[in-house]
Amino acid sequence: MGPWYRKRGEVLRGFDELTRGRVPDVGQRLTLVRRAQVHNFLPADAQIVWVVSGRVRLSVFDAEGAETAWAVLESGECFHPGTRIDEVPPAVAEAIEDVELVVLDAASLDAHGDIAESFEALEITW
Repeated sequence: MGPWYRKRGEVLRGFDELTRGRVPDVGQRLTLVRRAQVHNFLPADAQIVWVVSGRVRLSVFDAEGAETAWAVLESGECFHPGTRIDEVPPAVAEAIEDVELVVLDAASLDAHGDIAESFEALEITW
């Protein structure tokens, strides 16, 4: 699966306030310092990364190694960490500042159907 992300406006449309507020309690919390490469700290079964606080930059690199920033994600926004360096184009998620993230795996999504349904409404699959 290739990379995807959802900015705040999309997330607000897909989640009611109560469900959106529960996301941080469902997954595994992860606190990283500025400049940390997020992928280096994620469990292998991570499906969705939700930004609780701080900012994360998503970038891709072309064959020559030139970086193109895709997005800067903030609190309440999310991305799929599935793209690894060995995929083309390689994608990288880097903490721009100290960040707190929630990592959701398939089991936690399956156990919380209302949250899974909200992600599915945003056409997010895992």
